Amino acid sequence: MKGRAHERDFDRIVRNCLPDGELVYHSFPGCAEQTFTRVHRQGGAAILEAATTHAESLYEEVRYEHSKFRMGGSPFSETWKRQVLREYELADYILVSSVLQQRSFIEGGQPPSKILRAPLGIDTNHFSPLPGQSISFRPREQGEKFRIIQVGQVSLLKGFQYVLEALKLLNDPEIEILLLGGIGWRGVRRMVESYQRSGVRVLRHSGDPVPWFRSSHICVHASIQDGFGLAPLEAMSCGLPLIVTNTTGLQETVRDGVNGYVIRSRDVNQIAERIQFLKENDDIRINMARKARATALEYDVTIAKRNYAQILHNVWNPERSERSGQSNV
Repeated sequence: MKGRAHERDFDRIVRNCLPDGELVYHSFPGCAEQTFTRVHRQGGAAILEAATTHAESLYEEVRYEHSKFRMGGSPFSETWKRQVLREYELADYILVSSVLQQRSFIEGGQPPSKILRAPLGIDTNHFSPLPGQSISFRPREQGEKFRIIQVGQVSLLKGFQYVLEALKLLNDPEIEILLLGGIGWRGVRRMVESYQRSGVRVLRHSGDPVPWFRSSHICVHASIQDGFGLAPLEAMSCGLPLIVTNTTGLQETVRDGVNGYVIRSRDVNQIAERIQFLKENDDIRINMARKARATALEYDVTIAKRNYAQILHNVWNPERSERSGQSNV
């Protein structure tokens, strides 16, 4: 795959550009194998920033979805999986952002002492509700569409197909869904168009999500598997109640029935029930919107940076730093 080849090129180029001496090097899965090897030769520490759950389970889940919906290919190849598994072994530490990720790596055979957890952060000033414009904080007006937003790449992994099936089941002309993100597969595009022909009102856009968050009532994140879910957290910061599956790291942020709902993965009926309930109960939805914003403030980037810096401080071996006289982080 062309994108994976670029990752390997990046790995090779960075390996050749690394400064001499001991250093702490951070990288992402798929583009770290050669660089980590050199870092170790120089006596440094390699930290893998895991954006997903364990590659083995991720690969199997995606393969299952593509087989289930008879969609050829996969965004993750067997070659990619094997490389990432090698990078897991090369890494001194694997950095995750949720308990779900942490558990998946331990179940995948990594020692607990190797897994570090630091929740991600967002700019809550940028991702914020706007008085008079954010419709999630007011009752829905007569004739106004009830808008759901799902943000992120429109892919089988993100579970959009189960949301569209839920909307088809509801068959409610007052409900529309905005898919905010790119579509990388022709089969996915055809699937979306099929639901549109069946009567589901689907809008598609890309770009800055903030105006779209402010013009939506709720956010649904029905991902089959997601290490954390940064974009849905940004939606919460804009005051959107969140419906999230129990196979994403963001389930740890959502308090069921308080600032959103945690639902079973792939459960079309439960998605439909929660959407319908929030559509019909403005008071509850508005209260959830306020609670969602309050929750998101706990993940402000300034807090996240402090937590991240603390983890870096603990990871870096002071004895190594003293021996070398300086450190490169």
